[in-house]
Amino acid sequence: GELEEDVNRVVPPSELRARIEDVLEVLADFKSRREPGRSRSEYIERLAQDMAELFGYLQELVDYFLSMLGPNEALEFLEASDKPRPMVVRVNT
Repeated sequence: GELEEDVNRVVPPSELRARIEDVLEVLADFKSRREPGRSRSEYIERLAQDMAELFGYLQELVDYFLSMLGPNEALEFLEASDKPRPMVVRVNT
């Protein structure tokens, strides 16, 4: 299946991002958009694997963020964490 094929292949970031967006769309309207025979937990597992790969986190940590924040908020959190902090200069007066 699809999951086995990806194990030995480097997936480009653009493809990971597209897959993450696709899974989020399915999860948003799960009853009508899911593939027959695939459970919600399978989609969450795929999402966690792709997020961990894209952002360079351990999958266990991404699983924790997903359980704590939910899929959309976890993605927003990971994206915000990936951006560099603004450069500031502090001067003692």
